[in-house]
Amino acid sequence: MFKHLATLAVILATTTVTCLAQGLPQLTPLPVDPNVLYGTLPNGLTYYIRHNEYPANRASFYIAQRVGAVLEEDNQNGLAHFLEHMAFNGTKNFPGKLLIDYFQTQGVKFGSNINAYTSLDQTVYNISDVPTTRQQVVDSALLALHDWSGYISLLGEEIDNERGVIREEWRTGNSAARRAYFGHMRNTMAGTKYAVRDVIGDTAVINNFSYEAIRAYYHKWYRPDLQGVIVVGDIEPKAILEKITALWSDIPAQENPAERPWYQIADNQEPMVSIISDSENQYNRFEIKFRHNTPPAEVKKSLSGYALGLMYSVINGIINQRFADICSESNAPVVAAYSGYSNEVKTKDAEEIMSVAKPGKLKESITLVFDEVEKARRYGVTSAELERAKTVLLKQYEDTYNQRAKMENSRYVNEYVGSFCDDEPIPGIEMEYEIAKNVIPTIEPQVINQIIGKLLGAVSPVIELTINSAEKDIPSSEELVAEYNASKTKPLVAYAEEVFDGPIVANTPKAGKIKKVTKDAMYDFECWTLSNGINVYLKPTDFKDNEIFVTAVSKGGYSKMAATESMSAAATGDFISEMGLANFKTQELKKMLTGRTASSYANINLNSEEIGGQSAKADFSTLAQLIYLRFASPRFDKDSYNTTWQMIETVLKGQQQNPNTALKDTVVSIMRHDPYYAGLSSLTYKEIDYEKICKAYQNRFANAADFDFVIIGDFKKEEIKNDVLTYFGGLKTNKTRETQTFHSVLPPTGKSHHEFARQMQAGKLTSFTVYSGKSGNEPKTRLAAYMLAELLSMRYLDTIREEEGGSYGVGVWMELEENGDYALNIKFDTDPMRYEQLYPIIEREIGKIANEGPLATDVQKVKENWIKARTEQLRKNNFWLSVAKTKLLYGRDALEGYDQNVTELSDDDIKAFAAKVLSDGNILRVSMKPE
Repeated sequence: MFKHLATLAVILATTTVTCLAQGLPQLTPLPVDPNVLYGTLPNGLTYYIRHNEYPANRASFYIAQRVGAVLEEDNQNGLAHFLEHMAFNGTKNFPGKLLIDYFQTQGVKFGSNINAYTSLDQTVYNISDVPTTRQQVVDSALLALHDWSGYISLLGEEIDNERGVIREEWRTGNSAARRAYFGHMRNTMAGTKYAVRDVIGDTAVINNFSYEAIRAYYHKWYRPDLQGVIVVGDIEPKAILEKITALWSDIPAQENPAERPWYQIADNQEPMVSIISDSENQYNRFEIKFRHNTPPAEVKKSLSGYALGLMYSVINGIINQRFADICSESNAPVVAAYSGYSNEVKTKDAEEIMSVAKPGKLKESITLVFDEVEKARRYGVTSAELERAKTVLLKQYEDTYNQRAKMENSRYVNEYVGSFCDDEPIPGIEMEYEIAKNVIPTIEPQVINQIIGKLLGAVSPVIELTINSAEKDIPSSEELVAEYNASKTKPLVAYAEEVFDGPIVANTPKAGKIKKVTKDAMYDFECWTLSNGINVYLKPTDFKDNEIFVTAVSKGGYSKMAATESMSAAATGDFISEMGLANFKTQELKKMLTGRTASSYANINLNSEEIGGQSAKADFSTLAQLIYLRFASPRFDKDSYNTTWQMIETVLKGQQQNPNTALKDTVVSIMRHDPYYAGLSSLTYKEIDYEKICKAYQNRFANAADFDFVIIGDFKKEEIKNDVLTYFGGLKTNKTRETQTFHSVLPPTGKSHHEFARQMQAGKLTSFTVYSGKSGNEPKTRLAAYMLAELLSMRYLDTIREEEGGSYGVGVWMELEENGDYALNIKFDTDPMRYEQLYPIIEREIGKIANEGPLATDVQKVKENWIKARTEQLRKNNFWLSVAKTKLLYGRDALEGYDQNVTELSDDDIKAFAAKVLSDGNILRVSMKPE
């Protein structure tokens, strides 16, 4: 079946669709995964239903529409997105806000579990992580999909109420990045609907459209033949299909339906250039695209089409590794560069190569990209880098295959949305892995080089330059085309690389021994006390196949160091990750680890430090070696430090063009009243120093026995025992132990309001408020604090967003420290003219809870969500890792009595915490308005 597949891929890359239609080559269609119940109802509705028990007793319900903003008429500009909002404002069986209210009583949270998105060509709605233990809830989720399909109410009053919300979403989303994206679309797709639609739409239309305009769009385009229902989870597929069939029986196929147009993008015969200049652009971003017609569905769903996709993945893996090597050099003109092949719009795919220039290096960065494209096109790839890319890709398939029994619902849902909306194949991981094992090893350099020639050389490129309007040395369109053409004939040297091989740890340490084994030491962990004094806590699980986490945590942190060293210590993890390990630079180490799934990190926090990592089951030994080197042989490299410094400097300088950065910098400047506040900003990054980073790392990670090691995941203790004893037991240690010195980092006490103006294009006012103070750290107090934040978020959704139409959303989050410090953060954007009207609602809702108590219905919704979420968390390795770290570092048990504590959390507890927030009286308010 797989013989000569690589050759077929080349033919696919070089022939036309006409040839394919004539049967050259013959396409072998891929089957649909047999684990999916897939088909079409008589009215045209497509369905995908799959039983999946990870997580147990949960299911996700989606309805995808093959329609989006590109189908709007001029008087409907923005109404595809507006319609998405209206789906949550009343349907036949869920009038008003009943849909949201009902599912929140079942622990299904609006925003995270209940949501939707609209793009140019599709609209997708979801109700995710729905409990399946009660049939009524499952039936209600299906009923909601049914109503979205054909029975959204679209009442005039609700439409008018939502206009303000959409206006504020437009205001909040009016960023330089959005303006640049659609600016390039207008320039490079002129003459098509893609050039005149941007999803959010025209505020003049939003403010004034007639009710009939949105109803006309809905009834014309929302119909069964353009809809796909997707249900994945702990359900019985045949029973779900019976219910779908019965529910959709009242939605017949539309008579004489309008043809769903697919807008073609003409090939440009010469290089096409688009330059977008914006005063708020953060970076000088350059991109070159080679557009290709999207293959027809029969090609995408064929064996040969799938093989071609594997070739593209290999090619971009090689190009991205080349860019990673370049970016790791301090003299490179770019801080980031990337390539990838993707679907740009429905009828056009594109191979895209993107770069971000260092300040003052714009033209050099453009030349670099052109030259790298030409090197790939002219010389192709080397055998060594091809073998490495093949190994990496095959390993990705192997890891996914090994995890197949514990795939989350979202993984399958995304595949089926892609199948319905984009004709992506869904043969299942078993067949995909089989194809990968047969195709990838057979790929030869000459095959890849032929495809590269067609991918990068068969069409004229689209060149996009996104710059800040303050940039002085901007190349013209003519100069960009001339530079691109010049790269085709200039002398260039073929890519050459050094092959890295050998052991990760040059000298294997002498293994330690297990001195003591403690059973049930912590949450059913087993504790091994090693001969060098290290405690290793082990918890084998069956939560997720082929996944192992390791962490080593210690009390201390940069609160143990001088305040003048806090910024450098806090930034150590970012810099040390780019310095490599032992004698290997980061990119050298990455190449050595080809074919292995293992990574490690090191961080220094305010009150603790940590070394950890993650690996596949077969690569635990590699992970253990990496962690060993983090302790025993860290690498301090000034050149790598300089490269990372340049990247951070470029990012921070670029962020200065973003108005939101001015707000952040103002908050940082206020918080710097405490020298241990280590917020990274344009005001503080210059405090970072190479020598201080080296000193901080050596200081904080000097003694491994001061750390508790935790291993959680898919392993057997006897299988990892030798590596644990060798690489953890072989670490040199001493008897020194530290205790914590808690350091509070809170805003200044008292009340203060900092107001300033900033030039911006969006015309929005951003308000950020922090209520802070000290509270207890008992479970009830912590729950009351988090509950207050959740309740306020719900209240502001009802008041500031829905009733007032004053903001797209109010962000509310609670920060709790282990010493009892709390910070209640509240942030929102709004029309500057409405700020004085809206801000009192922020204080009013806190006061209502403090004086009258919370709404019992809201409290119950949050409790249901918390209990449901905890049930899901208990089957995740990374959750148990965080629980173990909390216990080891702070002695706090995050599990004991959780469900009971949540259930017993009273209205009076919440009321008392809200009253404390007000009585503490520490309120920092920062508001940024447009000049």
